[in-house]
Amino acid sequence: MKNRSLAGAAWLLAVAALVSGCGDNEGNPVGYGPEADEGAPILILAAFPDTTQASGMRLNATIFSPPPANGFRLYLDPDEQGYRPAGGGLLSPVVPYGSGWSSYTAIVDGYDPAVATHFVARGARDGVESLAAPLTNTAFLPATNASWLLSLSPMTTLTPVDSSNSTTLPTFSWTPVPGATRYLLQVFVIGGFTGFGQVYGAITTSSSHTFGVGGTIFEQQPLRNGGFYIWSVQAIDGGGRVFAATFQPSAFFIPQPPPPG
Repeated sequence: MKNRSLAGAAWLLAVAALVSGCGDNEGNPVGYGPEADEGAPILILAAFPDTTQASGMRLNATIFSPPPANGFRLYLDPDEQGYRPAGGGLLSPVVPYGSGWSSYTAIVDGYDPAVATHFVARGARDGVESLAAPLTNTAFLPATNASWLLSLSPMTTLTPVDSSNSTTLPTFSWTPVPGATRYLLQVFVIGGFTGFGQVYGAITTSSSHTFGVGGTIFEQQPLRNGGFYIWSVQAIDGGGRVFAATFQPSAFFIPQPPPPG
């Protein structure tokens, strides 16, 4: 098992980096609150073929978190094995968002779902886990056949319609996915003001989301007239597992307002 950086397509979650760890949890979750705490960090899992191994899978564990945490460590089977680390050190923030949230990603190569199925991440503040933000949710990958884990279903975006014009406050909608408890919505700008980059990110329980309204918003930069954007959605089940995604992001353009007079 190892952690390393990963560059993904537009619908993937983040780019990963691992820094050397410090501090030891010693199996003691003192100072951590339940998942239901407001602003609690969120752990999402996805599994892919591991091309570096003759068998096994690659697990992509992504954490979205507000302060005070500025580091995270991923753990295997916390209930059964007493917070056994799934890595050698703390994960440093990969993307700090304007809202104060950050994302972190751990890549586990050669992952075997028959060995470990439950994961949790614990935050740290300046390398000390006991002063961190609450635990994430415990995410779950079923101990079953690898091909089933990889069967991401395609999702259909509805509005804004692909290649259409929109407004600076769009409402995004997509076909609901049976079994989804949450959706991860991401919007990226293409060219223009900032080049390519994520300008909006939210997690919502509904299959419709208005820009800047409701849900857990971890990134919100204004959408601008004259901007060209793409957006994508991933469906997350009750175990925190990504099991459906828009494989082809949808695009929209925000036209310039007509000149006065």
